[in-house]
Amino acid sequence: MLIPCLACDSRFRPDEFFGACHDYNRGRDLVAWTCPRCGNRDDVRIFPGELGFGYVRRGRYDVQDRIRVPGMRRRRHELRLDICLDEHVWRVRARDLPGDGSRPFRRTPFYEDTGPFDQTGPFDAAGARG
Repeated sequence: MLIPCLACDSRFRPDEFFGACHDYNRGRDLVAWTCPRCGNRDDVRIFPGELGFGYVRRGRYDVQDRIRVPGMRRRRHELRLDICLDEHVWRVRARDLPGDGSRPFRRTPFYEDTGPFDQTGPFDAAGARG
């Protein structure tokens, strides 16, 4: 069985294709895949027995193309997705980006609160130079 790249029409054996998967986005249930030949990056949803290619639209992932991969299974874990085919297992680790849905986002301030505004200096209260 050969799995195609939808950008360059190259075809890959399952070990080549799933070996190029990286960055599991648990919040959107997507796996990033980069074609080893042309470098095109796609987001793929792994379904039991098929791959779903598409794009994010209005905050949701719309699957446009489905490619059947008979016997493929998936196992979701907290920090990874396991893709299983026959006796092979490929582990795709979750990406560790803030706000990707895989973990709560904790905003850290980009400034340090130093207390009340000091209005002494070259500016008056309206902000004009004195």
